[in-house]
Amino acid sequence: MAGLYIHIPFCQSRCIYCDFYSTTCLSSKDRYVTALLSELEDWGQSRSWCSDGGALNTIYIGGGTPSSIGVELLETISRKIEHIWGFDSLREFTVELNPDDVSAEFAEKLHKLPITRVSMGVQSFNDDILKFMNRRHNSAGAVKAYRNLCNAGFDNISLDLIFGVPGQDVDMLNTDLDNMFELNPQHISIYSLSYSPGTKLSKMADDGIVQPLSDECCSHMYRIICKRLSDAGYVHYEISNFAKPGYESRHNSGYWNNSPYMGAGAGAHSYNGTDCRRSNEPDLEQYIANRRYETEYLDVTDCVNEFIMLSLRTIHGLDLKTFRDRFGTEYYEKLLTVSNNYLESGHLIVSDDCMKIPQKHIYVSNMIIADLFF
Repeated sequence: MAGLYIHIPFCQSRCIYCDFYSTTCLSSKDRYVTALLSELEDWGQSRSWCSDGGALNTIYIGGGTPSSIGVELLETISRKIEHIWGFDSLREFTVELNPDDVSAEFAEKLHKLPITRVSMGVQSFNDDILKFMNRRHNSAGAVKAYRNLCNAGFDNISLDLIFGVPGQDVDMLNTDLDNMFELNPQHISIYSLSYSPGTKLSKMADDGIVQPLSDECCSHMYRIICKRLSDAGYVHYEISNFAKPGYESRHNSGYWNNSPYMGAGAGAHSYNGTDCRRSNEPDLEQYIANRRYETEYLDVTDCVNEFIMLSLRTIHGLDLKTFRDRFGTEYYEKLLTVSNNYLESGHLIVSDDCMKIPQKHIYVSNMIIADLFF
C-alpha cells in the first residue's frame, strides 16, 4: 500500500533555519486548497502510478504549517481524500501543528476529523532559543498546546526538539529534555540545527553574527539525547526519531522502507516504489495555475545508493540478503568491499545478516553512508 504526503506551504512567519518550501502569503490559502483538491483528483485517476495499485496506508499533511490554514480547510482536504480512496486500509493519518495555533477549540475540532496522530514543532522550551529561531510560540504556549491536544483526546502525539543552537550548553539541553519527559509524548523527533544554504541562519553564520557549535559539542549532545531517551523508554528506531514501543511513525517508516508514496502540493515529492520520482514545482502561484512537475527515472546505481542510505538510517539496518537478491552478486560484493574499513573500525557491524551503524556512531552516519555510495 502507498502513503500520501500533502504539502501545506503556508506559515505565519519564517523560522531562521527552515529550508522547506514555504510562504507567508496566507491570503492565497483558499485558492491553493482548490488546486490541491484538483491534484488529489488527478492522483485518484492514476493509482497505478504506485507499484501496488495505490491503496492508501498512511497520510501525512506537512509543511509549512498545516495548522495555519484552520480546521475547516483541513476537513475539506480530509473529505476529498476519503471520497477518492476511502479509509478502509488507512493505518495512520498525521497532521503537523504549530503550538501557537492549538487552542482548546482548535484541538477539539481537529479531533473530530479522522486524524490519528499529530506532530507539533516545539523545538525548545527555552524562550530565548525560541526567540532566536523566530518561533511564534513560547515555552508556556507549547505546554498549553500539548495539554489542549491531550484533553481533546489525542493519544498519539509527536513533539520535535532542536539541539546544537548557538549559545546552548549541556545544562540547557538537559532542561529541554526534562520538560519533554514531563509532557511524556508518545514520539519525539530530535534534530541538530542545520545551516542550510539560502536560510537566514546560514547568512547569519556567514556574516559572523552567530557562531555554530562545534561538531564535537553537537556529537556530545546527541549522545546525551540518545542515552536519556533510551533510559526513558523510547526506542531509537531512526537517526532522528524515538518512539515508545508501537508508536513509530508508520508514514515516515514507509520512506525508509522504500515504499511508494504520492505527493500533492507545491514542492511535494512522489515515488513509485521502484524506479521513478516526481517533484512538483515549489512555487505557490505556478502550482495554483498549472501544477507543473518534473519526473526522474532512477538507474540501478541510483536505486542501490538509495537502498543503502535509507536502510542505514534505521534501527533495522541494511538486510544483506534482500540487497543481494535485488541488486545481484556484483553489487553485493562491491558493498562488502567498500564497507570493509568501517566494519574493521566498528563504525559498521553485521548482525543476523543485517549491516547496521551502532548507536554511538549514528551522529556521523552521513559520512559513513556517503562513503558507501557507488
